Amino acid sequence: MAKSFIRADRYVPVEYAQFTLHDYAAGDEEQPPLNEDQSIGVGHRSLRVMSLAHTHEADVAVEVWDEEPLAPAMPVVEQVSVTLRSGILIVAGLTGGPADHPIPVGNPGVYAVRVCREVLFDGRPPEGVHENLERYLIQLWRIAEEAAARTIVVCRPDRGVMWLAVPGYEGQLPDAPPADEAFRVFGRGGAVAIGAEAGHEVVVSIEVVDVETIGGDGTFLGYGELLIGEERAVVLLRGKYVPVDGSVVPVPEAGRYGVRGWRKRTTEDRYQLRMWRLGK
Repeated sequence: MAKSFIRADRYVPVEYAQFTLHDYAAGDEEQPPLNEDQSIGVGHRSLRVMSLAHTHEADVAVEVWDEEPLAPAMPVVEQVSVTLRSGILIVAGLTGGPADHPIPVGNPGVYAVRVCREVLFDGRPPEGVHENLERYLIQLWRIAEEAAARTIVVCRPDRGVMWLAVPGYEGQLPDAPPADEAFRVFGRGGAVAIGAEAGHEVVVSIEVVDVETIGGDGTFLGYGELLIGEERAVVLLRGKYVPVDGSVVPVPEAGRYGVRGWRKRTTEDRYQLRMWRLGK
């Protein structure tokens, strides 16, 4: 039977008929789309909950479960999923800051989110600012998902190679591969090299998964191994010791990680890099 191990009650300002739930580590560019036709606007690491009243203060209860709970008596609006890379949830109004302290939900990963709503007014919502117009119950539980953390960045390599390394790495970097093996993943130790076309813009997806998976999107480029220490993060380098902005990806623990890569060329040149902890 599912067990609830966290419950947090928040008093949330609803502005323009909406409020948000988002990962503590999510930036402004990761805010979810405005979706006036549905109750939930879903971003990669955030949700926009649409209200039935324009401006009011709503009671929002957040419950975190170890597995999917039974549906509550409160009417369910919608069930979606969101990635929480930090494992910490923020409940906030549209234009203001957090409604209260951040809510730790557990390990980073992909969570199912069930939004329930009880309407406390009859007919049309009253005009002006009011209280006690709606009550919300937000239930979360972690779900099995291939990518527990994913970051997508645009990179323009200075040379014919990119590197995946720990932040602040100053050790030896593998050289660019020979021309006849230009696009491949290789290397062991503090950095893994990814062959690429110099000066050419590419889109790189960096994923951290719980277990090794074989298949990817595009042509398989090869395998490398990366040793990660107490930094517990990796960063993509476009040149020697030059990180790509926004490319830092946390990993759950220190240790040795396998790295597989794929490349797919359509209208964009896309790379998929997937990491997992070895020896688990």
